Amino acid sequence: MSTTKLRLLKGVALLALPAFALTACGGSPSASSGNGNDVSGELVFSIYPGVFQDNYVKAVVEPFQKLHPDLNISFVQARTSAESLASLRAEKANPSVDVSLLDYAVARTANKEGIFQALDPAAVPNLADLDPKAKVDGNLGAGVTFDSVALMYNTKAVSSEPQSWEALWEDPAAAGKIAIIGPPDLTSTVGLTAITTKMEGGDYTRSVDPGIAKLAKLSPRVQTWNPQPDPYTMVQSGDASYGVGWNARAQLFADDSNGAMKAVLPKEGTILQINTLNLVKDSPNPAAAQAFINYALGADAQSSFSKLMSYAPTNTKAKLPADILTKIPVADPAKADRIIAPNWDVMVSQRDTWATRLKTEVVGAK
Repeated sequence: MSTTKLRLLKGVALLALPAFALTACGGSPSASSGNGNDVSGELVFSIYPGVFQDNYVKAVVEPFQKLHPDLNISFVQARTSAESLASLRAEKANPSVDVSLLDYAVARTANKEGIFQALDPAAVPNLADLDPKAKVDGNLGAGVTFDSVALMYNTKAVSSEPQSWEALWEDPAAAGKIAIIGPPDLTSTVGLTAITTKMEGGDYTRSVDPGIAKLAKLSPRVQTWNPQPDPYTMVQSGDASYGVGWNARAQLFADDSNGAMKAVLPKEGTILQINTLNLVKDSPNPAAAQAFINYALGADAQSSFSKLMSYAPTNTKAKLPADILTKIPVADPAKADRIIAPNWDVMVSQRDTWATRLKTEVVGAK
């Protein structure tokens, strides 16, 4: 197999992205690779660095390369989707990247700017097996992972597993011991705003007034809204009793906590975050790019990555064992009703407004 090469995005620090099996082969090359006759040369893949990249290489990239020994895969690293988009904009006239991994909200902006091009269903047949929530209009990219907002708690400080988000307001152990990353972070700006609005009987697509009011009542109980130290570290160490964060990263910290930390999906539900794989318009190697995207969307590749990183697969044919489903509750069909339907038109258009309101009416009013 050719050696996987690494290229650093100029000006981007090598920082681990908050979380977000090598045995997988994704079926036969013809079934999982698109146009296998053209899978050669070099493929440049823009990806989040750190633990995400490490596990994605093990679960997806290396098995794909074993099928295609004439293909080199090199990496451009971007710490956030916003940084990746900035780089894509800078080289739009002469792109060097073939495949870009972006948060769906940011990918929508890139699509409006004509940075990506549509995937060909004939070259990417696994598009047909995707969950509807992972499909992008016009096949301008495709959802490759689902993550979700999770309630984290320290098992030494909290006597029993919380079943409801209301524990943040009601549990005495939560008073002054809650860690949340504040706006403009998606966890609070989109996640908690939509969740608390639903809890109050509202509809976030119409108005988030009920959710903002509920979060204002929570604010005096919040120990910190700052991103550093992050809520995952604080809950794991016991500096905070409760925290709010993304499930995939929370599960990594829980696994490393010797039972001191857990993350759950409360009964009122959660909001999804979606990472998308995108074909860069006029990329140097579009045939290999679509072959790779098709492989990554396959059931076997998705199952393998889910087992390593606790992201939910977007392919409806991906199968996960029961012990993995306990760590990725949004992948459990029995809990499908806990997913708050994402309306991305509203979320993207209102995100800045919600963030401003949270800063002034919630965080600033503490």
